[in-house]
Amino acid sequence: MGRTNPLALRLRGLVNWPGNVRHQLLSNYVKHLFQHTAVSEPHVRASTAGIWINVSVLSHPSLKSHPTLADPVLDFRNSKPLQALGRVDRRVDKLAKTHFYYRDLFKGLGKNPVEALGGKDDPLTALAIYRDTPINLRVNVVSNPLLDAQVCANYIVKQLEKGKPMNKIYRDLLTNMG
Repeated sequence: MGRTNPLALRLRGLVNWPGNVRHQLLSNYVKHLFQHTAVSEPHVRASTAGIWINVSVLSHPSLKSHPTLADPVLDFRNSKPLQALGRVDRRVDKLAKTHFYYRDLFKGLGKNPVEALGGKDDPLTALAIYRDTPINLRVNVVSNPLLDAQVCANYIVKQLEKGKPMNKIYRDLLTNMG
């Protein structure tokens, strides 16, 4: 039998283990994966054997068919990060190339955010760790938003965005308690 990673042995029984690394790119990506439900802040833990991400998600009917729950590993081996532009980046890039006013305004802007992440060097070297290191995702699906404070806060925000009054949100949360 092979030796089990000691980090995995320590973390396997815990539901919400803390992170030892702050990594905004991975956290934003995991939040983007579960954007249609309430999500806690992802906790990233790194070791020499891999990267582990722990996130709590509020149970939702669409989660049953979510592909990340079936295979909880993030694979960036075939990704092309330099071609990944967001909606705002694409718009700015298009304006900078076509419109005469914005062409002069954005003349010095030659980098997208991923290229800027690498600084003067090749940006793929800054992102190479994601291609070489396995990224394991642990998703804790909670049915009661009161079990996680960040999930509860996101639940309240999403309900307020839908136009639900605060007293009805509190009543729903109190019925979940009892």
